[in-house]
Amino acid sequence: MIKVLLDNDIAGFQTLLTGTIENTGWSEYKLVEFITLKDIGLDREAKDREIWRRCQLDSLVLLTANRNQDDPDSLEQTLSEENTLHSLPIVTISDQQRLHNSA
Repeated sequence: MIKVLLDNDIAGFQTLLTGTIENTGWSEYKLVEFITLKDIGLDREAKDREIWRRCQLDSLVLLTANRNQDDPDSLEQTLSEENTLHSLPIVTISDQQRLHNSA
């Protein structure tokens, strides 16, 4: 099963994403599970670097809508410094409001 960590920007869509998997019939295959920072014991205020490292450690795919380089621990800065060919991917949604569009 692939565990997808929803960061703070996407966590509010957990029910929608899970429901979509269920409505399409894919849930019976148990291929994906959407989890939040709280589910893995991380605080909402955790730095992007800490979140990314936890994803790598626990084999989680990160789903985010915030990929900036605003500070030394930002996601983009972390990727620049720590990403390797063996790192798990990050999926970035450019417009999280489009998640409401079922089409």
